[in-house]
Amino acid sequence: MTGKMPKSTAMNALHRVIAALCVGGIVGFGSEMLFYSTPETALGPLDLAWTWAFYALAAYACLGVAAWLGLRDWLSVFLLGCILGWLVEGVVVATVYDALPYTIPFTAMSWHGLISVLLVFAGVRRATTWPLGRHLLFLLALGAFFGVWGQFWQIERQAIPPDTLTYAYLCGLGLIVPLGNMVLDRLPPVYPFARLETVAIWVLFALWWGVQMGTTLNPFYLVLPLAILPTLALLRARRGDALRLTRRPAPPWRHALFMIVPALSALVATQGWRHLDPIESNWPIALLTSGIALALYLYVLLRTLRRAP
Repeated sequence: MTGKMPKSTAMNALHRVIAALCVGGIVGFGSEMLFYSTPETALGPLDLAWTWAFYALAAYACLGVAAWLGLRDWLSVFLLGCILGWLVEGVVVATVYDALPYTIPFTAMSWHGLISVLLVFAGVRRATTWPLGRHLLFLLALGAFFGVWGQFWQIERQAIPPDTLTYAYLCGLGLIVPLGNMVLDRLPPVYPFARLETVAIWVLFALWWGVQMGTTLNPFYLVLPLAILPTLALLRARRGDALRLTRRPAPPWRHALFMIVPALSALVATQGWRHLDPIESNWPIALLTSGIALALYLYVLLRTLRRAP
């Protein structure tokens, strides 16, 4: 799995950076723009650049783990997404420690792992190989889901921006998903394990986390390694094949169909804000997705323990 691979199929260092930028951009769009539905305040280019950079760093760390251990199936992708979520929510920001224990699954597992990584990244890429009708139904379902989710922002915010800003926010920034997927399809398909890179990026996150814990003296920071290390052990027990980001490149127009998702999300959200009374869509969806994420994690854990000698 980690041996030498033909240069024609394995990514070099530059390709791995590009792959991390693409994956980080796609996952970041799912975790930020599709989560927030519309900007609460004006976003500048630096805000977007920093957000993209942080998600790319987290993606780089997780891609290194995936290349080291391989990915057996979609459940392993979910576990990897949980780790990415904990890096974002527990190192880049500190929301994991705000309302324990609920903030362990939400949003790291229930949104980053389940929705952004499993659905918006892996699911959207896989759907391009499905029959067209099934592909369209998947995208329509995603768009409707995000539009319904966004209804509660009318309660949370003092004012909702104009509809045109919501469309620009979702559809304009949403271009990162099809464009990122098109770039990934043009890269060498195999993401090889680079030990030095992987160790370096994880040391960076460990130091970042350690400095925050040392400056805040918050013992709740110990929750982060207690969540990540067992998940790494689960992934190790579920070792899979070499990491391939692309198995069958899709026509660009199939990737472009993703724009149905932000367009429909913006349509459902804005029409709901305009014509319906405020809907508390946040807590039912949060509880549902958190329950699904915890059930998946427990299922993987029990399944792995049963196979252990």
